[in-house]
Amino acid sequence: MQRASSPAAEPAPESGRPKKPRRARITGESSDTAVVDEAPLASRYSPAMQWLIIVGQAIAGLILGAAGFWGFVQLWRWNVYFALVLSAVVIFGIVTLVHLVRRRHDLPTTLLALGVGLFLTLGPLIFLATS
Repeated sequence: MQRASSPAAEPAPESGRPKKPRRARITGESSDTAVVDEAPLASRYSPAMQWLIIVGQAIAGLILGAAGFWGFVQLWRWNVYFALVLSAVVIFGIVTLVHLVRRRHDLPTTLLALGVGLFLTLGPLIFLATS
């Protein structure tokens, strides 16, 4: 009994070699979870709009970070055990969110997210301990 071969494995008539299946352009590392690249940002927005987007994201990040820091200051004052558990959850959430949003999964980005999470959640504890 013969097995049916896939169309990608059939030899090409002109070269006699098997055809390789066509792939979409893949960014990042060549793994099973690689993400297909979308249209570059430059083709969708003007340079001025790209700068506005970056500045807006930076401002939103600073506002959310300050609110989270203030919230953890209040939380560490209120209940230490609950703040400790919630800090672990928030750190895990930040690292997971960065891992999901970023297209390349590299160690420096993960460590930066971990550092931001530690500063955001445990920084208020150090701040309260020193004052």
